[in-house]
Amino acid sequence: MARQATRDIRPCKCGTIFRLSPQAGGGWQYQVLYQFKGNGDGGYPAGNLVFDDAGSLYGASLYDNGSIFRLTQQTDGSWTETTVYTFTGAPDGSAPTGGLVIDGVGNLYGATGIGGAYGEGTVYELTPKSGGGWSEAVLYSFSGADGMSPEAGVTLDQSGNLYGTTEFGGQYRYGTVFELANNAGNWTESVVHSFDGSVTDPGSPFAGVALDSSGNVYGTETGYSGTVFRLKPNLDGSWTETILHAFGKGDDGDFPWSNLVFDAAGNLYGTTYVGGKDYQGIIYKLVPVLGGH
Repeated sequence: MARQATRDIRPCKCGTIFRLSPQAGGGWQYQVLYQFKGNGDGGYPAGNLVFDDAGSLYGASLYDNGSIFRLTQQTDGSWTETTVYTFTGAPDGSAPTGGLVIDGVGNLYGATGIGGAYGEGTVYELTPKSGGGWSEAVLYSFSGADGMSPEAGVTLDQSGNLYGTTEFGGQYRYGTVFELANNAGNWTESVVHSFDGSVTDPGSPFAGVALDSSGNVYGTETGYSGTVFRLKPNLDGSWTETILHAFGKGDDGDFPWSNLVFDAAGNLYGTTYVGGKDYQGIIYKLVPVLGGH
């Protein structure tokens, strides 16, 4: 279910941005870069952070309807927080839980789990203005049949198209994988896959997707005990789904809520929320098998 944005009129200690630095003699040093106060600076940060070319950090917070913030390092080593954009609920969305991605020219992209024109979430773009400040554009508002509750943000491919998941909605109401195709700044949404809620296609994807160099889309479902899936594009424009692993068969974990990451060899890594030997969750690795599907 989409997480509601958090509202509190009191100043608060509502989250931090931190850094872990490797030390020469071994171990890691922990440092808080910024402590949110909730009195205009946002708070309750969610999702991943991204760097721009100048070394500034960008992220999303859930305070009130949510906001996008920037952390800029000063010459004395401290960090200054600036609110880049504050969401209003409609029509621009609310609850940007999934964090951000950034393109080569510094535009930021993300999703809101609720809000928008139909109340079912949005995909948005933030573009830096030449004279300072940012402009926000809703690239797409979900309405239900095309998906609802895009909790996990979006992923950019090499052509500038965006991919993501919705936890609910779609043809069978068990969630979708979607594509927003970019044609010279005009965006067209299409449903790549609608999960049907069956044991072999359980749906309710809470995490985003990862892409390989061949254009295949990888992600996880959380229905039943969860799966890892691959969607392969076909020449006719359709997509073929393959389940790479189904969880819940022993100590292999349950409910893979996290995004997947690739290593240089093409192996996939992720986590499960619970399950494993002590039912506290696991970190797993999927290795492609030569000659496999």
